[in-house]
Amino acid sequence: MSTIISVSEKECSIKFDDGKILSLPKSSCVGFSPLPGMDVEVVFNGSNYIVKLAENSKFNANFNQRDDKFADCVNVRPFGVNNHRYIKASKVIYLLLLFFFGMFGLHRFYLGRIKSGIIYFLCSTVGSILILPPVIIFILLVVDFFKTIFKDTDEDGNTYLE
Repeated sequence: MSTIISVSEKECSIKFDDGKILSLPKSSCVGFSPLPGMDVEVVFNGSNYIVKLAENSKFNANFNQRDDKFADCVNVRPFGVNNHRYIKASKVIYLLLLFFFGMFGLHRFYLGRIKSGIIYFLCSTVGSILILPPVIIFILLVVDFFKTIFKDTDEDGNTYLE
């Protein structure tokens, strides 16, 4: 069994059971986006390494436990820095940011959704001249709040947010 210990923009570092560390390109990860702490299996296939998510990985267990609704965590999001559809984040911090600073998009920045955070900020500041954009943002905030308030949390108080 091997574990991903760090992930950069182009490669990930994997630590093997014998203590050996190997840096591989992220493209060698098949069927998932690598995250630190993932248990993986590394296979050498001719001249290339293939990295697969281990069967008993805690990340696999989370996806299967939730009826595979998080299977799209590896899809690319057009309005974000990170490429994961669902982000594991603190539910309390997210709700506080949403409640107090939601009109300015701070809850979106917290999840790494930079572009949508900028859109929220511009609609609530510059868009306030037109009155309609802040109303739309307020409706989106109410929807985000109620979607988040009823989500389950893990033992650390984290949940998967969109």
